[in-house]
Amino acid sequence: MSAARNPVLWLGVVLVLGGIVATAAAYVLLADPYRGSTPEFAVPAAATGAPTAEAQRDFRSEVIRADTREPAANAGDAREGVPAPPPAREPDGIEDGGVAPQPALDFRWKYAASTFEELVRARGELEAALEQQVESVCSECFTRGEFEKVSLGSRGREAVVRELLPRGQLGTARDAPPIPDANGKPVPSNALEVVRLSKANHPELYELSDELHWLEQELERRR
Repeated sequence: MSAARNPVLWLGVVLVLGGIVATAAAYVLLADPYRGSTPEFAVPAAATGAPTAEAQRDFRSEVIRADTREPAANAGDAREGVPAPPPAREPDGIEDGGVAPQPALDFRWKYAASTFEELVRARGELEAALEQQVESVCSECFTRGEFEKVSLGSRGREAVVRELLPRGQLGTARDAPPIPDANGKPVPSNALEVVRLSKANHPELYELSDELHWLEQELERRR
């Protein structure tokens, strides 16, 4: 009996073929669970096989650019863990409207706008003030016995004073009191009592002396 003449046999063949098709479709869906859905990350086509020469060149150039990238300004060395140094700050007081310290022995900042006559007057006033202050301090030293006694010998008084009190050295000298002889008669001692003021102990007096010296030089320059 042929299959064409037997409807029951023909129906069985159709059912078997339908089962085979259904089984194949189920296998395909199970083997590729992402088929028909949009992936979260797109995968380049070159990733499915060996990378091409062009892809390798692009990757190497990207690595080179990353290695030669300039470091950010004021960034520390992350590899060494060393923080960047803080920016330099302005000198104390200047950022708050203060005045920068003036050069030593230079008083142009003080007398820049002064005329010649004003400089002459300033020199006279400063000279008198300095002489008065030095005399007052030296008098106290004499009272406390803080002085040197220097014999003149055969040298003259002026020569000894210039040697002990050269220009720039503040102080004073006076004749030592007479010494009584065997009969009680006063005899000149032929000596000097000298007070020499140190810069370490009297910086304010030496500052006035420096200013006076500058004024004298400036007056000579303007003559």
